[in-house]
Amino acid sequence: MILSFFNHMLELLSQASRHIVLAFNSNRSSQAILLPVKVRPTPPPMFVLAVLISVGVLVSAQAQKPNASLKSANKVNKKSGQSSVKATTDLTATQAANSETVPSQSSPSFSGSAVLQKRNQDQQDSVHSVVKQLLGHLTGPVGKKRDWEAVRKLFLPEANMVVNGAKGVKVLPASTLWLNGDSLYGKVAFQEAESSFACQISGTIATVQQGYFCAVNNKPSHYGTNVYTLIKRPEGNWQINHLAWYQLPIK
Repeated sequence: MILSFFNHMLELLSQASRHIVLAFNSNRSSQAILLPVKVRPTPPPMFVLAVLISVGVLVSAQAQKPNASLKSANKVNKKSGQSSVKATTDLTATQAANSETVPSQSSPSFSGSAVLQKRNQDQQDSVHSVVKQLLGHLTGPVGKKRDWEAVRKLFLPEANMVVNGAKGVKVLPASTLWLNGDSLYGKVAFQEAESSFACQISGTIATVQQGYFCAVNNKPSHYGTNVYTLIKRPEGNWQINHLAWYQLPIK
């Protein structure tokens, strides 16, 4: 807009100037002839001053528009920032209110988990004692008289045994131990020792995996795992219902 206004002013000034026309006579020496040109009236000086002042006002107004837009944008951003800060403050206050400590519903003087762990440990100790007693009764030097009556009390009357050895799988009644024990163990020095123990109890049933190794006549013989199933009697004692084991030679 301002550029077109300046172009219009230049056009007025150019029309106000004189044009010099040179006419040449071919037979005579060239002679400059001034031809009068109709000239529009030159604007008065006050008019030109008023125009220049108007142009300055327009230029100043155009220059101030971006500043006004920038100020408006700054106001919007400032309001937005204040809103964000307020929203963040409100959210923090809400989270703090929600995170207040809720009173515990359990009594601090009683821990059910600790009681159950203690009871379970006592049961495992009882089961472990039974299977360790069995190994102790079977172990002894050549000719030692075993306490087979004590061995019998460790088993339920209907208990059985399964051995998976070099000669295959055999299923035997547990009574084989105390009825034929002297012929099986009395002629050699036999030692069976526990190498590992794992127990899982569910109600009145316990399952045990017991790693072992054996020495015969004071020489390493074989090793394997005994797997027991034990039943808790109404009297509170545990008895072996099933015993299975495998054995591998020690080379």
